[in-house]
Amino acid sequence: MWVVMRKLGGVAWMLALLLLPLRVGAQAPAAKAVAPQNEVVPPAAASTASARNHDGFYLRLGLGIGYMAASRRYQDLRLVTKQYETVEFTIELSGLAQVGAFMLGGTPAKGLVVGGGVWGTSVPSPKLSGEVPEDAEVLSVNIDTDMLSISLIGPFVAWYPDPRRGLHGELGFGYSFATSGDEASAEVVSLSSWDAGGWGFVGGVGYDFWVGSEWSFGVLARVSFVQAGDDQQTFKAWVPALAATATFH
Repeated sequence: MWVVMRKLGGVAWMLALLLLPLRVGAQAPAAKAVAPQNEVVPPAAASTASARNHDGFYLRLGLGIGYMAASRRYQDLRLVTKQYETVEFTIELSGLAQVGAFMLGGTPAKGLVVGGGVWGTSVPSPKLSGEVPEDAEVLSVNIDTDMLSISLIGPFVAWYPDPRRGLHGELGFGYSFATSGDEASAEVVSLSSWDAGGWGFVGGVGYDFWVGSEWSFGVLARVSFVQAGDDQQTFKAWVPALAATATFH
């Protein structure tokens, strides 16, 4: 080969020099691909972890129907044996009730909700039964009266045993206020309006059904109790109810 190259002269040497890098590159082993040292793996979407999981901000709206069973004990001055004496009267109040709730809070621990709320009860036309004073007489009545309203405002706690499911329980307590309109719907007796403040609680067990990543609709069986009054009167009421709920959580 060297003899041929000597005979071809400078042209052969130039071709050999040009082909040498190609020959060396063909014989060299392929280099291994090296992954970048600082490659960033895209994080999963933040909403994936919290979607359909009861955590973070809490908002609940509730509306339902129930039944109120209440009593009101009050005092009135009556003319007894030619002199005025304080006489105590007790009346019973009952009827279908409309209930509502508005609750706001947060989730400081897994499945645990803490916040504040307002719970309301409205009885459009409660039935009143018992003895009531009327002029110089005491009448035994069983009549329909004007609207009775009960409000409760205070803190609450709710708990989801499994935050990804809908079963939960809740308990709220705080200041209560009861008021009645002019109870003059019956011609046989005239009763004045009244109001009273006190305390109360509301508790319930329910289930939420997911309809979105954060929203759920559900049903709640609840019961509330209030006791309100002063030196002249005492009002107590129990209101079991069934409510539909909408929750953002």
